[in-house]
Amino acid sequence: MTRLRHISFAALLCGLAVVGTARAVAASERFACGLVAAAGQGDAETITVSLDEAARTATLTTAAGAYAFRNLAVSSVAVSGSAGAMSFGIDRSTLRLVWQRYDDNKTVIRYGECRRAATAGGAAERGGSAMSEANPARSPQ
Repeated sequence: MTRLRHISFAALLCGLAVVGTARAVAASERFACGLVAAAGQGDAETITVSLDEAARTATLTTAAGAYAFRNLAVSSVAVSGSAGAMSFGIDRSTLRLVWQRYDDNKTVIRYGECRRAATAGGAAERGGSAMSEANPARSPQ
């Protein structure tokens, strides 16, 4: 009976290790998002959102640069974060995005739709742009 308990306990530990590994792999996501042009708020553009759920961080990469977000609110429904004069949110069911920038005397709001893009270990990324050494992530001001 004791031997059976040890075997069952070992099987439980192995099962938890597999589940934990699967969650760690799934904790990093990359999205390619197309922002629609809004009246008086710029042209349509593509951005990339790199999300690390385990670290609760994200990087939004645009043609103008990369922006780092920390202490994200992460749930099964949505991911959102803010830093300095910017905030963003992604609805997990529709993969729709809202990105807000707070300038003096106005708020610029951009909306878009995302699709999951390949991560570093997967197939080549479709769409979006990648950060380079010359353009490191910076916190929005």
